[in-house]
Amino acid sequence: MRLPNLERHMKKVEEFAKELPAEMHKKFQEETPIRTGNAKRKTKQTGNKVVGDYPYASRLNEGYSRQAPNGMTNPTVDYVRDQLRRLA
Repeated sequence: MRLPNLERHMKKVEEFAKELPAEMHKKFQEETPIRTGNAKRKTKQTGNKVVGDYPYASRLNEGYSRQAPNGMTNPTVDYVRDQLRRLA
């Protein structure tokens, strides 16, 4: 027995999972505050991770900047949750 709706949904989920690391990186960079641009330039995607490779990454992520009072991780996680809900 074939389940065409399930197969279609599974393809969407697989595509989402494949694109997720790049989408997270993009969203994280969008949320990163800009003063000199260093933080955005040094935010990299390494495999399935987003890495802020600068000494004050934790401080920015804790909401130190008025440009990103919620940091970068929380808005990125919220974005991923919203995208997952759209798959349902």
